[in-house]
Amino acid sequence: MQTKISRFAEAVVSLAKKAVAGEPAPAYRPGRDGYADWVILAVQDFKEYLAHDYRTLMDVLREMPRVVESLDLTVETLPHFSTMCTRKQAIPMKR
Repeated sequence: MQTKISRFAEAVVSLAKKAVAGEPAPAYRPGRDGYADWVILAVQDFKEYLAHDYRTLMDVLREMPRVVESLDLTVETLPHFSTMCTRKQAIPMKR
């Protein structure tokens, strides 16, 4: 049985992948590429939905391995909260 948060996760990931231009990149590539833009957007949606700051959100997500799997990540490859802050500012958004 799916929980409300897991249904939200599926919807968010689907929408985030559609929001990026072209074919969605792999969720995480070690090295210079790092996290795909769609992952950053999806995590931002979780931040808004759960009303947490990035530091707390990353701690909460570490306790939700099924939700993390929906992001094509593992608990060990979740972004650091400082990465989220930096990357969110770097993603161009239409206003």
